[in-house]
Amino acid sequence: MILFIAALAVAASAAPEAPGQPCSRDGAISATVAEIARDPDRFLDRCVTVTGALAGIRMYSGREGLYLAHRVGRNGNPVAANLAHRIGIDSQDLRELRMRYPQLTTVTGRVDSCERRSARIVAAGGIPFLGGYCHYEGGPTIVVDAYNLTEQRFERMIGEEARREFGNLAAMPPDWPHRPRVEAMATEFLGALRAGDRAKLSELHGIRGEEDEHDRALLFSLLEDRDSVFAEIRQASSPQSAVFVSAAEDGTPLAAPEGPAALVCFCRGPDCAGRWPIAGNDANNEPRRPFACTRVEPSEEDALGATLRTPIGGGWVTEPAQSASGR
Repeated sequence: MILFIAALAVAASAAPEAPGQPCSRDGAISATVAEIARDPDRFLDRCVTVTGALAGIRMYSGREGLYLAHRVGRNGNPVAANLAHRIGIDSQDLRELRMRYPQLTTVTGRVDSCERRSARIVAAGGIPFLGGYCHYEGGPTIVVDAYNLTEQRFERMIGEEARREFGNLAAMPPDWPHRPRVEAMATEFLGALRAGDRAKLSELHGIRGEEDEHDRALLFSLLEDRDSVFAEIRQASSPQSAVFVSAAEDGTPLAAPEGPAALVCFCRGPDCAGRWPIAGNDANNEPRRPFACTRVEPSEEDALGATLRTPIGGGWVTEPAQSASGR
């Protein structure tokens, strides 16, 4: 009899709660991002409290999760084990904050999934077109009722050991099929930058005119802004540089059959050894980064077969103090 009662208690504690009931932290169960991502059915409709690295519409398990969730396999597709470090966050209030940096955050809400949300719309006779996280991804989400957003941010990982364990960039191989085109564009970009050649920089970036506000801001950042990450590069006679391509989690460079695709970075100081970006998200020209980067991307519309896309400003993780290990 005692065993039977205990079994009933366990079953009751695991049973989903009614989604319409209020969800508060007092009645919520504690869970982690990884627990929900790995076994979402266990948490569906449950009121949970979860702490992690919030980046807009996504929550990651922590600093390592920020990197692991963006690694892929040799086929270029996400790896299921890595996606266990990310879940969706459904909150209009948090979405409107337009967060530039992942911050340590605790949310309380009910667990749902993008697939269930789409199924409910279809069942009601509608066409599923979801916004927020479910517009881009699939899997479990938390419909947030309350949150505590702290000011704690996460530092960038650096160093070759961190690249092997958490990165998604590799040095461009000597036999990379598009290496000549990438190196030529990098040389043209640097020459135009140092010469103040507005026309050439416009051509490299596919800018046909300066009516667009973003295009004007980009050229100002590249050519005139004294506080730009490119200010030091404009003055350097021969800045240290590095070229990276996307890589699988085992470090294998990924093929780029669609055309030239690479990340070109220039050191803002004398030496960036051990400080170059290990992941694509790190190369966003955050003002505190020791480097400045531009991306070479395939373009069928451009006579060069490729175009440059240079990020303005920063975001993502913060820059760490000088460290040999990066961990």
